[in-house]
Amino acid sequence: LGNYAWDENKGNSWSNSTINEYLNTINLNDLAENTSLIATTEWLVGGFSRNNIMTNDVKNLYQMEKVTPAETTTYSAKIGLMYASDYFYAANPVYWNMSLYDISVEDTNWIWGAENKYMGKTDWTISYNTDRENDAISIGTGQMVTSNDVDATWQFGIRPCFYLNSSVMYISGTGTPTDPY
Repeated sequence: LGNYAWDENKGNSWSNSTINEYLNTINLNDLAENTSLIATTEWLVGGFSRNNIMTNDVKNLYQMEKVTPAETTTYSAKIGLMYASDYFYAANPVYWNMSLYDISVEDTNWIWGAENKYMGKTDWTISYNTDRENDAISIGTGQMVTSNDVDATWQFGIRPCFYLNSSVMYISGTGTPTDPY
């Protein structure tokens, strides 16, 4: 995606990020007729403190991101990014009660597993760090939740996320990499 990233000149607000701009204009237009299958979603982009998550488990991370974030800011769009809790809920459930600081889920997380690595880079999430106005939450290459300056020169991965309209019907598949839905 080149220099499409968070943008330090615009702060760490998802609504102002160049990633959001790219995903919901150019990328969305590239999907052509499939765009109509994607639901417009209210993305909760309230952010949380990076320091608070290091001693919490996945359930508490989810609470901080989606239930009681620092701010109840939402952004309406078709495409967003994953939440940090999405990443950790993709791990084996035996890790869900562990401190995020203690989790190394490289081989047990279907998002990061050996067959699915995103070029070995850090991935941005949709959440921002409330401790620093120019930091966004990311998942580091060691599978750690961290935050990074939103400088547009960072070459981090993104995992676009979207929800399908309720009219889209299941046809087949088991949801695995070799047999997707």
